[in-house]
Amino acid sequence: MYMPSSSMPPTPAGLNVRFPRILLPEPPPTLPAGGELQALFTLLPFMEKGIVLTSTLQGVYGRRFCQGRIFWTGPHTTTPGLHRMERNMEPVLLFSKDIFKQQLDHFQANGGERPKCSFTLCFGEEFRNTEDPSQKLIIVQISLPWAEQQVENVLSIFNTISVFQTLASQSPLGEITLNLITVPSQSSDLAVCLSP
Repeated sequence: MYMPSSSMPPTPAGLNVRFPRILLPEPPPTLPAGGELQALFTLLPFMEKGIVLTSTLQGVYGRRFCQGRIFWTGPHTTTPGLHRMERNMEPVLLFSKDIFKQQLDHFQANGGERPKCSFTLCFGEEFRNTEDPSQKLIIVQISLPWAEQQVENVLSIFNTISVFQTLASQSPLGEITLNLITVPSQSSDLAVCLSP
């Protein structure tokens, strides 16, 4: 949401709980005076009631309350490209945990393209599928750290398998032997001794 520095943040109608508010920043002081700066000052007041993002077991939903237009794009849409979020309508699924899990499982089993862990919101301006989102005035990319961590975990497994494959390729029989030994410590950690 956008909040002029002198006003109190509004609570969108129909919300019975308080949400942490993330404020859109004021235009950067380095932005030269001109059409772009004037457009930002025109757009920002229309963002005062903002958008509410909610994480559920199904995924991340967004619901628009502001007057300004919002377009979004994410990795789990049924149709490619940008989608308009209508005001005061039912929440829209921006990121599906089920689809992410399917993509992660496929990535772990087959490699290929990493699952995407973010979605993008474009505030205030009309948006056409042929346009570059980075050229818009107010863009917010939301990354999901829990999803990024799961992708990193899979990549770590890939790296471990790569080490085993490298060791196996150095062996005349293409094999490696794993000798598991107990390391004395306060916990019951295991150490692995690898030999080609």
